[in-house]
Amino acid sequence: MPLFKLVFTILWLILFVWALLDIIKAKKDTGWKLIWIIICLAFPLAGAIVYYLLARQKDMHLPADFQK
Repeated sequence: MPLFKLVFTILWLILFVWALLDIIKAKKDTGWKLIWIIICLAFPLAGAIVYYLLARQKDMHLPADFQK
């Protein structure tokens, strides 16, 4: 296996696991978590990237008092 493929696979796996753990730890309702887990499982690389660009980014800018 070429080194590039190995590095890409390891980075993808880290991103995928990190996204799933972040979704599970999120203080959101179960439906929201289930939808994002299904998206990440159906589209592993794209789902994790879209999660970090869209869903997670909104929570990072809100004060703690306004987060669920």
